[in-house]
Amino acid sequence: MENKISDLAAQYRSELLDNVIPFWERYSVDKEYGGYFTCLDRDGRVFDTDKFIWLQCRQVWTFSRFYNEVSQNKTWLEIAVNGAEFLKKHGRDEGAAAFERRKMERVLSCSAWSVSVVEDSGTIENTGNSLNEGHIPK
Repeated sequence: MENKISDLAAQYRSELLDNVIPFWERYSVDKEYGGYFTCLDRDGRVFDTDKFIWLQCRQVWTFSRFYNEVSQNKTWLEIAVNGAEFLKKHGRDEGAAAFERRKMERVLSCSAWSVSVVEDSGTIENTGNSLNEGHIPK
């Protein structure tokens, strides 16, 4: 049983790092206006340019966590900073986006994780407790 679990962990890690993350790196980053495209088809084509706050927060969290815990991949850091800067500029709408932002803040605080931009250095830091949940096995 233990061997099967480690095989599955290796399979999931490979799928995530070899396929899922490269897809979002390649197609989701909006290099013109910042932030991330949410609505992509299976081939990575953008079919709607609306940007949902939940995905902006998720991408910042994901790429900063990967940078801090998986590999100091400069691209992951740049992608996280791109989203954090976009959120600093545009993530303050007090309409529907504010609801989504509050919802995400609750999720982040419940998981004991927070993400912050270090203004002077332009880097991303994960702060809070490191949990095993969601940890990518090495």
